[in-house]
Amino acid sequence: MGDEEGHWLTRSSILKSDNLLDWEYVADTTPLDINDRDNILFPEKIGGKFVLLRRPEEYVGEAYGTDKAAMWITYSEDLVNWEEPKLLATAQNLSWESRKIGGSTPPVRTDKGWLVLYHGVDEDIVYRVGAMLLDLEQPEKIIARTHHFIMEPETYYEKFGFQIPNVIFPTGNVVKDGLLYIYYGVTDTAIALATVPLDELVEHILQEGQQQNKP
Repeated sequence: MGDEEGHWLTRSSILKSDNLLDWEYVADTTPLDINDRDNILFPEKIGGKFVLLRRPEEYVGEAYGTDKAAMWITYSEDLVNWEEPKLLATAQNLSWESRKIGGSTPPVRTDKGWLVLYHGVDEDIVYRVGAMLLDLEQPEKIIARTHHFIMEPETYYEKFGFQIPNVIFPTGNVVKDGLLYIYYGVTDTAIALATVPLDELVEHILQEGQQQNKP
């Protein structure tokens, strides 16, 4: 493998801690010879299994069912041995996610489904944010998905930064008093915070999903 190829390989692993100071290695979640990013663990077991989102960039082509890097889902009984991943969501050839998509924040349980924020990248390498709802018991089933992005680079610090311009990339979220706090990286330079009423966002996803499915 050439140095240029090796430079882009990423390793995703799970560590555990009882005190958030001392950490113990559990396992790698993806093969070490491919570029598999955006590994996101669901906050609880589903059907007795752990659930993980992945984005293997090499899983592209007719054999994989997608021509762009996409979101995959996999299951494990012990966090160490993971089942073969299943294709979950692909880029829908929309202008804002035409290049690739990938997971962003840990899924949030709602009474309408698992809320998943994801990022979409266009041909100009602009990162925007979409959202989808997954079935609570069968998370490989998409209930609804936004047709349009819900966030895009707007402010100066979201458009200009240290390394890559025009990037917003959610990585963490917290629900408190019905409000979803979305912590997101901006241009590989800083961390920002956006908030939205959780119920309003869920309803928005459902409405966009219904409109998209109309004949």
